[in-house]
Amino acid sequence: MEFTKLTKTEIFGLVENRFLHLFGSSGSGSEQSVSVFFLNYYYESKLGVIAVEEGAVKLIFEPISDYEMSKLAAQVLLLILITPAILADEVPVTKVQNASDKGAVCLDGSPAAYYYAVGTNEGFNRWIVYLMGGGWCSNRDSCQFYRGSFSTYNLTTQSFVGILSSNKTVNPDFYNWNRVYVHYCDGASFLGDSANLELGFQFRGSVIFRSVVEELLQRGMGSATDAILTGSSAGGLACMLHCDEFQASLPSAAKVKCVADAAFFIRGQNLPRPNDREGPFANVISFHNLTNFLPYSCTSRLNPSLCLFPEYFAGGIRTPLFIVNSAFDSFQISANLNPDPPLPGWKNCKLNTTVCSPPEQQLIKDFGKAFLDALGEVPHDPSRGIFIITCYFHVLVSDDAIWNSNMSPTLANNIFYFQDVKFNSSFSYHN
Repeated sequence: MEFTKLTKTEIFGLVENRFLHLFGSSGSGSEQSVSVFFLNYYYESKLGVIAVEEGAVKLIFEPISDYEMSKLAAQVLLLILITPAILADEVPVTKVQNASDKGAVCLDGSPAAYYYAVGTNEGFNRWIVYLMGGGWCSNRDSCQFYRGSFSTYNLTTQSFVGILSSNKTVNPDFYNWNRVYVHYCDGASFLGDSANLELGFQFRGSVIFRSVVEELLQRGMGSATDAILTGSSAGGLACMLHCDEFQASLPSAAKVKCVADAAFFIRGQNLPRPNDREGPFANVISFHNLTNFLPYSCTSRLNPSLCLFPEYFAGGIRTPLFIVNSAFDSFQISANLNPDPPLPGWKNCKLNTTVCSPPEQQLIKDFGKAFLDALGEVPHDPSRGIFIITCYFHVLVSDDAIWNSNMSPTLANNIFYFQDVKFNSSFSYHN
């Protein structure tokens, strides 16, 4: 591990400074013992821990390039856990049985894996399955990164936080359900069933999803009375893509719903440089041979290269669907939105929105409008719900400090109901 000393000013130059007051002199935890998790939502992996020490902030992380650091900074949330902290569950890994025989393997051929915490009391027959996210790979180099970083050979445990937490205070609605975290390792949102033998890649996302669900059915999900499929980012996209398949696998008497977090990726035809958004998905579809795995409701009327954009297929989902997203999704803005012609301060603007110039602010506002327009393309259905915020966030449901804590902003202390499943409001609606 490497240790790099950064001042508070330097740290806050890299992260959204809306949490700056927590380190001020107001006394709201500023000089207490504080641990902060720096989460990279592009790769969905914990890079390290920041600790406040002697007036400085120590950032501990595996060595990464300046480019990766700048990309990370645009996609993270600063999560403050003031002691006494609530410790997360550490749940041991489970490898899919006979994974090689089934073809349920990761890019590198390692067995598909998940983490399972057993439900108790009234949650005994209720299940929530979370699909891990972490971007996509679309060529030899990016898939080589995934091959090494998402291999399951060395997995041991996973922290269960946010919507998977067993702490009743943090997660009052689902704390005692059967909770499952499915490891992401195919690089294509759990889609595909092919291989590139020349490069040594296995593209088995669909087989992984199906095999994990089959094992969960054998472990008790076959008797479920309630079940939720959820996921964040690339995992949230997988949640939508597999929503009806998940529902069809469960008993007809079960109440099944899907919750897609930070997954409504937009095409943004009227935004600058649309190919910055169209190209990456088209490349994923081509490299992983996904055409036959895409929603027919989309491919039957549009070019398959567009059929990972939810605005074109979400309307065909029959299972009740709840979409949780920011209209100013920090990942989409940082990774897929670029001014044309270029604006000199755009890189810094994406890292810290308080320094954006008026043209840069307008571009971000244009993205928000385009997001809402794309969402409006999904036909109205009483079985669908949405919770859209305007904070510069990406992932929302998978961390205690965002999901439900004393620091979580609230919307008039309201509670939102998605049919019979309750979702506490945890996010403020403001510009």
